Amino acid sequence: MNYIHLRDNFGIENLSLESGPRPEPGNDEVLVRMKAAALNYVDLAVVTGKLDPALRLPFIPVADGAGVVERVGARVKDLKSGDRVATLYIPSWPGGRYQSKHTPLAIRPGAGSVPGQLTEYKIFREHDLIRVPDELSFVEVSTLPIAGLTAWNALV
Repeated sequence: MNYIHLRDNFGIENLSLESGPRPEPGNDEVLVRMKAAALNYVDLAVVTGKLDPALRLPFIPVADGAGVVERVGARVKDLKSGDRVATLYIPSWPGGRYQSKHTPLAIRPGAGSVPGQLTEYKIFREHDLIRVPDELSFVEVSTLPIAGLTAWNALV
């Protein structure tokens, strides 16, 4: 499995292509083969160290992505192999009114302690993902998580 991470220091020049073993999902986990990732300003801020200069390296960046479910753990209920999915930028915010407890950077994929989407395969919790329509390409779908949240926030 290939992945890109910030190896020793911040900066685009410190992004490195690496190889490692393909992860295996646990009982409550979903293995996704990532097909596309979208870049947002927050991703540049992570890579350059402006978002969190204390971020622990090495780190896999990029918040938004899309892919196909490869395997699911025994206790996963709502997803199955072959499902097309997109990542969620704030997976701990299931709905309702905004509360700051749902938004710490440390729990946002690609921005804190949760690795991002620049990887061939990735393990997710079931509620980290959302099924997407077949009519949209993986590239199109990968652009929606942060942009969709921004649009929703503008309306609310």
